[in-house]
Amino acid sequence: MTITPSSPSVSGRLLLATVLLIGLLTVAGCSTTDDYATEADEPTTGAVIETLSFVDINEMDGARYELRYSLNASDTAAYNVEVYELTDDEAEFVSISDLNSGESQYRNDVPPPWDAGETRRYELRIVDEADSTVVDTISFRITKEGA
Repeated sequence: MTITPSSPSVSGRLLLATVLLIGLLTVAGCSTTDDYATEADEPTTGAVIETLSFVDINEMDGARYELRYSLNASDTAAYNVEVYELTDDEAEFVSISDLNSGESQYRNDVPPPWDAGETRRYELRIVDEADSTVVDTISFRITKEGA
């Protein structure tokens, strides 16, 4: 007896086409990195922060960034990265994470602006856990372009 694979049914093809079309329409409405402008200031001291770059920005995943930093491996101090959104000259706490002396990069994300022409401002602070001293900071802005 020989078994031959049957061809997909018409209803199966229709279902697949519908799923693909819905997926395409869902993704087509999302903003991408090209829809945003970013600007980062220089680190305030350069004692820890080397560079800040943006990996990807979209409405679903947020604005993903990479912070390159340098910590002395023999330094026994522990450091955190504190993220703040700057609004109307106030700093609103967003998140906190540990920095590891054995690594040189830190990745995270923040919410991007939603409306065309809107800008969100953020500040990353490197804080010594022992005495809460801010040892370095960097500010950045994300603007959604368009009219």
